[in-house]
Amino acid sequence: MALPRILYGIDVWCVPAHEEAEGDRRKGSIHTIKKLTTIQRAGTLTITSSYRTSPTDALDAHAAVLPMNLRTGKVLHRATVRLVSLPTSHPLRQQYRLAGARKVKRHRSALYYMTQLYGIKTGEVENIPVVRTNPAKKNQLPAELEIPDDKEALVQLDRSSHEVIKVYTDGSAIDGKVGAAAVLTR
Repeated sequence: MALPRILYGIDVWCVPAHEEAEGDRRKGSIHTIKKLTTIQRAGTLTITSSYRTSPTDALDAHAAVLPMNLRTGKVLHRATVRLVSLPTSHPLRQQYRLAGARKVKRHRSALYYMTQLYGIKTGEVENIPVVRTNPAKKNQLPAELEIPDDKEALVQLDRSSHEVIKVYTDGSAIDGKVGAAAVLTR
């Protein structure tokens, strides 16, 4: 419950941990990630009921929690993919493209580091359009529903229909238990 609140807006204020050159020390929001690790450690100590001298890596493993440096990287990568997959009319999409298009020498933003470190270009991700439904037609089904009275009528209806996709369903309730089945044919 706490992690989404702690990591809220991380793509604005956190620079991903990275190494700029071979053998160079790590750069990014290292100090902030260490502070977040101590906060997470308090939670994992409570979850596992362990001694306070237990190693943090072991606590994370036993509590089934990602270490904070990996968690922040995962959240930042997800935010990068979300920025790339925004529709072209969204104003942040253009800012993301511009942040990765030029080389910044000083005062690099978190957005710049996200474009450089993760290397996801705006043309590499497929944009799936949002499907909107009309709220006034909420109770109307987009498919035709037919329920024949008997088995012979069902067989006749099946032979006469020319739809490509057909769905057959059935259900029953016996002894307070419910069973259901569905079959989709093309």
